[in-house]
Amino acid sequence: MLHRSLLRSLPPRSSSTPLASPPPPPCPTCVCRCGASFQAAASQLNLPAIRQRRGYRPRASPASKWRKTAVALTPGESHQRKTIDERRKHVRYANLNLLHSQGYISCRPEDGVKFLNAFSELANVNWRKNVVDKDAFRALVARYQLSPDDLSWMSLPLLRAGTSDDKALGKKLVYTMSACGDPAATMRILNQVLSSPRTGPEMLRSSEIVDARGHLREMAREGEDYRALVLEGKVSYELGDDESAIDLWTRAIEPAAEAAQSEVQRKEQQRAGTPPPPPHHEEMVFADLNSPWIELTAIHYERYSKFWAKNSIAAALAELEKAKWACGVGCAQDDPTSHYQAAELFKDYNAEGEFSHTSKWLYHITKAAASGHVRACHALADFYSSSGWKYIEDEPPDHVKPTPFDSYPAPPATHSENGNTFGGWLSWLGLSSSKPKLSPSEQMFQTAAYPSTPHDRFKMAMLWLEEAVEYTYAPSYLLAAKMYLEKDLWGQAHAPASALELKDERYTYASKEDFEASRPIATTDEDGSSNGENPETEVRPDEPNPGYNAEQAKIYIREVLYAVEAIKFYHGRLTYARDLARRGQFGVDDAGDVVDDYVQTDTKQIPPHIKKFLRYPAIREMWEGDVKTMEREAKDICEREGWDLYDEQGGLVYRHGMMRPTRGAATAAAAGGR
Repeated sequence: MLHRSLLRSLPPRSSSTPLASPPPPPCPTCVCRCGASFQAAASQLNLPAIRQRRGYRPRASPASKWRKTAVALTPGESHQRKTIDERRKHVRYANLNLLHSQGYISCRPEDGVKFLNAFSELANVNWRKNVVDKDAFRALVARYQLSPDDLSWMSLPLLRAGTSDDKALGKKLVYTMSACGDPAATMRILNQVLSSPRTGPEMLRSSEIVDARGHLREMAREGEDYRALVLEGKVSYELGDDESAIDLWTRAIEPAAEAAQSEVQRKEQQRAGTPPPPPHHEEMVFADLNSPWIELTAIHYERYSKFWAKNSIAAALAELEKAKWACGVGCAQDDPTSHYQAAELFKDYNAEGEFSHTSKWLYHITKAAASGHVRACHALADFYSSSGWKYIEDEPPDHVKPTPFDSYPAPPATHSENGNTFGGWLSWLGLSSSKPKLSPSEQMFQTAAYPSTPHDRFKMAMLWLEEAVEYTYAPSYLLAAKMYLEKDLWGQAHAPASALELKDERYTYASKEDFEASRPIATTDEDGSSNGENPETEVRPDEPNPGYNAEQAKIYIREVLYAVEAIKFYHGRLTYARDLARRGQFGVDDAGDVVDDYVQTDTKQIPPHIKKFLRYPAIREMWEGDVKTMEREAKDICEREGWDLYDEQGGLVYRHGMMRPTRGAATAAAAGGR
């Protein structure tokens, strides 16, 4: 049609027409879909329009413009590329040699390098695809006699510490292994997608992982690997299918618990002094898939909260019981996260609706903290620094008594030994043969009375904060600074001598019946007559804090501001990485991983005081949502104390007067601390 329109604009000229005749009038303007205009010019007819169309070139794809290479290299460029290739081969050999020397791979490093070079040639045949020719890949694996575990370990250095080309090669290796039916590779792909900060339904429906998703569904349907059930449950949860996720995680609980118990027995049976065998690759990569009780507890508690908000009480209580059951399975495996969930999600409250520190709470939070759970360490430090007598608020069962926390004596039928006798002391210490075996939470009544002084509890809190600070849990820096600024310690944190000595004076009720009826023992006058009033608790005055240290508090406040700066730096780099992803340098879903790798590997551009708060991504995610509140509190303290903060080189970190303190900070300043 375009050719015909051009012919119509150029009618044939008869032989009698003079050469100097005026040009014909221009034809109407035609516009092509590419945007070129085809209106005839007065002097040049349609030739410029034709040139315009032929010269049109669409914009280069962002994904391809970075892959353009020179047709011919200069001698200098050729030498440089050869040097880079040699260095890459040397690094690959060094990594494989390290894996071989530690027993992680069975093949020789030389064979591993040859395999990677041959696989790289396969990958270059069609660089657009993540999966190379499967038959050629299988033949290559058979030639060098590599096991799936060898391939998995060989891919790790490429993905974690390699160049951009190495990472692309490692990705193709994992995707090809998955396409060839390797279950571990399939789970690695989807577990990586789920750990991305941009995980969502769109990513899980991506064509890039559609084959891996199909393979995972088949594995979950067979049910032979409980990790596949857990992972498929996570995928279902992200896609909004809660019922499917619950079913998959419930099916995975029993085999996961059996695997955990078998691992404990294996470690117990291992002879002392014998070095442990090298860990299996799956033990490291899929550690977060070993505990379906964590996900099951979380989803049931989430559904409980939703039903409760809708006033569906029966459905809410049913979900709460299911959450407690799943959490109990995890606690039976001594899972730190399950212990923390038991303490945080299933709290007890008093009649006023206030949170009560009970023996169960103290047991679970201590177990989690002892295993290194930083949030539990922080919560336990807060407990020791702020709780007064009685430290735990639930009443000991009769078969546990006598304890320092008794509000009334045990009935004679339950406990015949008087608390003041030697037998009572043996019973409290757990040495009495007539005493039934106590549960772990009941044993807290025998130990929770110590430390028994405000200063000792202050020191205990600081010890737990040091554990959290070691892993750069930023809220613990702020709590430590507040504690160092306390000039006085709360006198009511003293444990009464009558309680520690198990004297009858510690009782506030005469019997269990009086306790349940809230009839305390009436106080008596000096002449022995009762005044009918409740016994008054001994009031201890506050005492000076020997641990007061304003200079140390300054250091911790400065660290809080460093943590704030680190989060701002991380988010800035993440925004930049996402911009690069949109320009095609890598996948958008890989932006978070790219920044994490940059933070872990860059040793020059990132200052140490910033880098340390980004060292542990899982811990950073626990507190980065509270960074604005932390920044405000830290600056409020600087304003209240009139501090100027400087770094180790004397550079200014914060100058007081830069912001107005909040109402809460002004109130704290007027109150003089706590």
